[in-house]
Order: sequence, then structure tokens, then C-alpha cells
Amino acid sequence: MQDYCGSNGCYMLESSDDFDGEFLEIYLNSPVVYVIDDNGNSVRVVGGERPEPDIIFELFKNDEDRVLLTDKLEIPSLFLHGVKEFLIALLQYDRQDLSTKEGLIYAVTDLLDKEDAEWGIIHESATERNHKPFEESNRI
Repeated sequence: MQDYCGSNGCYMLESSDDFDGEFLEIYLNSPVVYVIDDNGNSVRVVGGERPEPDIIFELFKNDEDRVLLTDKLEIPSLFLHGVKEFLIALLQYDRQDLSTKEGLIYAVTDLLDKEDAEWGIIHESATERNHKPFEESNRI
């Protein structure tokens, strides 16, 4: 379940029992990602339907006031279409604002709603492609 979905993708906040904080996982629409369905077909999935996020922020609770602060950034999909452009746009926001959970979520939500954003484009050629199931006879 996603916490927010805009026209360009979704985000989800995750927590863990062994970590005193949260993870902000961002799923963009632009990366071309396929998964194998129940029939063995390769099917394109976008945004929050995807199994892995494109960008992950780690947020930890400050010991003094227990406010969630941005700590780490992981970019598993750095070289996929639109991810770099999303990060460049995100870094245009005030650095101080991005250091808190609220500021980071505001910026991410704003970018997920941005019109005609490169990270929201779902390419026609990728959506119409439906691969056939892998067959042993196709092996090289």
C-alpha cells in the first residue's frame, strides 16, 4: 500500500522493529521495469506497483527532540530513465527543508505532482511491449 501517489509516481513510508526511524521509498513512473506474471509473461509495471523502490531515504529520530531527520540516501535505480532528473530537481529545494521528514515529504510530493516531469513519463513503446514466456527452445 502506498502512502501517496501522484501523476509521476508514489512514495511509501516504512518502519522497522529494529530501527528507530523510517524509510521513505520513492517509486517513479519513468523507469522501464518488467516483472514475470503468473503466466510467465514479462509485464511492465510502474510506480507503486513495482516490487523495488527507485530511491530510499533513511530517516532517524533525533535524540534531543525525537524529530525525524534525513540521514541516508540510497539510489538503487540511479541509471534508469528519469531517476537522475528527479534527484536533480529534488536538490533544487532548500537543503534545510530536505533535512526533516516533513520538508522532504513536501518536496517529494510536489515533484510527484509536477506536470510533464521527465520522471513521470511512461514511454509508449515500453507499455505496448508484452514479452512472450521464456521457453527452453529459446536458449542459446
